[in-house]
Amino acid sequence: MAMPTTLPTRSTTTTKTTTKTSSIAAKTAKKPKIDPTIDPLAQPTHTLPGIGPAFAERLAEKGLETVEDLLWCLPRRYDDVRDAKQLGDVAMMEEGERATFVARVSSSRMVFVRRRRWAEVRLADLNLRANAVVRWFNVWAGIEKRMPAGSTVTISGVVRKREGRLEFANPDILAIDLAVDLAPDSGERGERGGAGDAGDIGDASQSRPAAVAAKPAKPMPKLIARYPEVAGVPGSKLRAACQTACARVGASADDGVPASVEKAAGLPALSATLAMLHAPPDDIAPEELAALNRHASIWQKRLVFGELFALGVAVALKRRERCADAAMPCARAASVDAVVKRALPFMPTGAQTRAIGEIADDLAKPVPMNRLLQGDVGSGKTAVAFAASVQVSRAGRQTAVMAPTEILAEQHHETWKVWAAVAGLRIALLTASTPKAVRQSLLALLAQNQLDVVIGTHALLAEAVGFGALGLVVIDEQHRFGVAQRAKLRDKGDGQGAPHLLVMTATPIPRTLALTAYGDLDVSVLDELPPGRKPVTTKLVAGKRGETGAYKLIAERVAEGERAYVVCPKVEDDNEDSDWKDATTVASEVAAALPHVRVGLVHGRLDVDARDRVMRAFKQGVLDGDRGRRRRAGRDRDGDPRRRSVRLGPAPPAARSGRARRRRGALRLDHARRADRGGQGATRCDGPDDGRIRDRRDRSSAARAW
Repeated sequence: MAMPTTLPTRSTTTTKTTTKTSSIAAKTAKKPKIDPTIDPLAQPTHTLPGIGPAFAERLAEKGLETVEDLLWCLPRRYDDVRDAKQLGDVAMMEEGERATFVARVSSSRMVFVRRRRWAEVRLADLNLRANAVVRWFNVWAGIEKRMPAGSTVTISGVVRKREGRLEFANPDILAIDLAVDLAPDSGERGERGGAGDAGDIGDASQSRPAAVAAKPAKPMPKLIARYPEVAGVPGSKLRAACQTACARVGASADDGVPASVEKAAGLPALSATLAMLHAPPDDIAPEELAALNRHASIWQKRLVFGELFALGVAVALKRRERCADAAMPCARAASVDAVVKRALPFMPTGAQTRAIGEIADDLAKPVPMNRLLQGDVGSGKTAVAFAASVQVSRAGRQTAVMAPTEILAEQHHETWKVWAAVAGLRIALLTASTPKAVRQSLLALLAQNQLDVVIGTHALLAEAVGFGALGLVVIDEQHRFGVAQRAKLRDKGDGQGAPHLLVMTATPIPRTLALTAYGDLDVSVLDELPPGRKPVTTKLVAGKRGETGAYKLIAERVAEGERAYVVCPKVEDDNEDSDWKDATTVASEVAAALPHVRVGLVHGRLDVDARDRVMRAFKQGVLDGDRGRRRRAGRDRDGDPRRRSVRLGPAPPAARSGRARRRRGALRLDHARRADRGGQGATRCDGPDDGRIRDRRDRSSAARAW
C-alpha cells in the first residue's frame, strides 16, 4: 500500500528535476556565440556572460547596444564603504549631514495607506546603542523581503531626526548581508549570505526562500561604483556588465590619442584609465576617491583630453582645407586709412584699430579670410566691417553684408550710406520687400560690378542674385545663419577665388570657447568701448515680481526723458503651447500697464512705410511708450551715437485697446536718451558701429518665432 504513495512522489520529483535541468540546458544552448568576424567592440551586449535577451533589451532602450557602449558607460560616483560608521555614531551627527553606516535589521514591512505605499525598515545598532526608521517611498511590493530581520545593511543617506529618533527617507542601499537558514527543520543557522547593494534590492523577484542553503559568505564590498540608472536593471547587474565589458575589450579601446602624446602630456593610457574608472582598487587613497567623485582625477582628465584632441585634429584638418583654397588678395591701399577716418564721425578706439589691422592683413593674402569679430553692443563692429569694405572696394571687388532681418538690414543701410557717401562707395539695399523694378535694376548693377556694397537679408542667397566680383562677405549675428547659408553666399564668387568671410557677433564668448566652437575661424575681439559709452548692464528677472520690476524701471526711465524697447521672440500668438511671448500681446499689456507711456509696435510684417513712420517717431521722441506703438530705438540717420539703451528682457507689456497698432510684431521699448541730448557724453547700446538697435536681441529687428 505504500508503493502507490511512494512511487508517484518519486516520479514527480524526478520530473521536476528533469524539467529544471532541461531548462538550464536550453538556456545554455541558446546563449549566442561570439562571432570572430565582428570587431570585439561591436559585439552585441548579449554576448557577455550574465546578459540574457531581456537584460539586453533593457540596455538597448538606454542606448547600450554593444560591448563598446558598456565600456564607455562610466560610473557617475563612487561610494566608500570602508569607513562606514556604526548607527550609534550617526546618532551624534547633525541633522542634514550625509552618513554612511552599518546596522542590523530589526523588522521590515510594506505599508499601504490611502493609495500610497512605502517600505519601512527598522534598524538597530550592532552594539544596541541606537535605532532608526528607514522609509522608501513609491517602491514596489517585495522590497522588504530583501532585508529580512537579522540581516546587516550598509546605507548612505541624509540624517533626519524626529523627537530624538533617527529617520532616513529614500537612502541609498550600498550592501546587504543576509542570514539564511540551512534547513527550516534542523534548528541550525547557516552562514551569512552574499553581499548585495541597492541594485539588488530593486528586483523583488530575486528574493530567495529561507530554506535554500546559504552560499559561502562573500566579502563586503569596500567601494561601490554607481552607474547611470537603467530602468528595470538592478545596479549590481549593470555594474557587473560594465566591468565585464572592460575586462574583455578595455585593452582594444582607442580614442585616437597616440601613446607619444599621452606621454608628453603626462597622462595615463586609455586602457588603464577605463580599468581604473570601472573598478578602482580597494586601497585607493581617500583623496584620489574624492577627486574621482568631483570628476577631477587624472583619469577623467585623460578622457576629456581625448575628446579635445579629436576636436583639435578636426579643426586643424578644416583649417588646412580652407588654406588650400585660393582667394583674390585685396591689398591695403595707402589711402584706405585716411578715407575711413574721414568717413567715420568718431575716432576709432584702440581695439577697433587693432581689429581693422588684423582684417586688413588677412584681406591682403591669397587665401580666404575666415574671421570672427566679437564685441559687445556699442563696441564698434559695424565700423570695423565698413573699413574692411573700403579696402575691398579699392581693390576693385564687392562686399555683401547679410543681416538676419529686414529691419536690421535697413538700419545698417541707413548707417552705411552716410559713411559710404564720404568714402565714395556705391551702396544699395536688397531685401524681400524691394520693389520688383528696383530689384531688377540692382541685380543688373550688381552683376556688372557697378555696386561696391550691397546690404540685405536672406534675399542675397537667391539664385538670381549674382556678383560681378565678390570679394568680402560680412555676416551680422552669425549664429542666426546656418553653415549651409554662409557657404551658399560664399559660393557666389566670380570664379576667380573664394571671397573673404567676416562674421560678427555680440554674444560674449570666452576665448577658449571661441577657439572650440569656431576653431576654424581666426578671432578678433573688441574689448574696448568708445569714449563716453557706458558698459551695458544685463539683468535677468523672472516671474510676476520681475515683470513688475521691469515695468517700473521703464516708467522711471521714460519719466527722465529716456526711451525703452521690449523685444519678443514672436510676432503674434500662434496658439501653440509655448512660453514665448508674442509682440502683439505684449504691446497691449505694456500699454495697459503704463497708460502714460506712448507705445509703438513694429515688426518685419509691416510694410516699409509703416515701419519707417514708427521708427522715425521713436527716433524723434514722439514715441517713448505712449499710445503709439514703438519698437526699438534706431540710430540717428547720420550714424551718430546719441542714445543709451538698457536691455530689459522680455517683460509683460501692453497695447492700447482702441488702436490699430496691434499687428504682429516684435515689440521693443528702447531705453535711449532723447535725441536732443545728443553729443558724445550720451551713450546707447549699439555703438557707432552698430546700425542696429541694441544688443544681441536686437538682431531680431522683427519678432520671429525661435
